Amino acid sequence: MRIEKPLFLYALCGSQRKASTNRRLLEALRDNAPAGVVVEICELIGELPIFNPDREGENTPAIVEEFAATFDDVEVAVSDRIERTGIDGTSHASDGKC
Repeated sequence: MRIEKPLFLYALCGSQRKASTNRRLLEALRDNAPAGVVVEICELIGELPIFNPDREGENTPAIVEEFAATFDDVEVAVSDRIERTGIDGTSHASDGKC
């Protein structure tokens, strides 16, 4: 008998608001995933520092290393964010809803 490996989706929620619609949609995706599909919502996004190339390599923060390691087994990454302004963070700071 051959055992199939489940499809692993890693969901990235750009909104850190617990009651955000985007988060609820990703939770619905997780809760209603078909058999053989595992959806994990990333809980590390809010802990990540702002990108700084001076903090790469041996200066990489541990939380960034942990985040990067989660992608070792990821087959598909799902993100809820499409930035409307091209400047990350500006759109959800301006609309206050996400």
